Amino acid sequence: KKYASLLFDSSGREWIIWTPSGYYDASSAGEKLLSWMPASAEEQFPGTFYISSFRRHFRRPELVDAAILCRDEAEALKRLKASSGIINEAKRKNSLPAAVRLPFPGDFFTTKAPEIRLLFFLIAGRLPLKKIQLVLNGKSLQDYIPDGKDLIPVPVQIGDSILELIPVSSAGEGEKITCRLRRISGL
Repeated sequence: KKYASLLFDSSGREWIIWTPSGYYDASSAGEKLLSWMPASAEEQFPGTFYISSFRRHFRRPELVDAAILCRDEAEALKRLKASSGIINEAKRKNSLPAAVRLPFPGDFFTTKAPEIRLLFFLIAGRLPLKKIQLVLNGKSLQDYIPDGKDLIPVPVQIGDSILELIPVSSAGEGEKITCRLRRISGL
């Protein structure tokens, strides 16, 4: 059973190690070693994903260490929760409204396509997401209803636009996030 993967740079000085669920630890510049770009022939994705964009949620050196010692990620997480009181914190957070984040620093997207598929991430430990209200340049768009893909189709007008995303759960509206879109004319 796989419980961790390890990658070194060519010098052998920088490294990153991660679990099957994406929790990781890294050397000082090791986060630069892991990124991915979704396959898309139509420019529907705005770019490359760097693991450092997910640092706040997924950089968990103590979990990686425990997974290596236990040789089982699920068991490591269970032991850490039991020993550190995370369970009580999770109960408190589970009453908070849904929250989402975009994976890119600066949250600025440029495309030639008339529509992009905007990737978002739910913040763990919150109430379930019912929908995301979308507002483009002050005008409401059709609400996004979660479909398990975590990709929101967004029309993009020529020029610069401001998109607001407002997550909604049973506790009402969560924190609004804003990103800028720019559509440039293609050939």
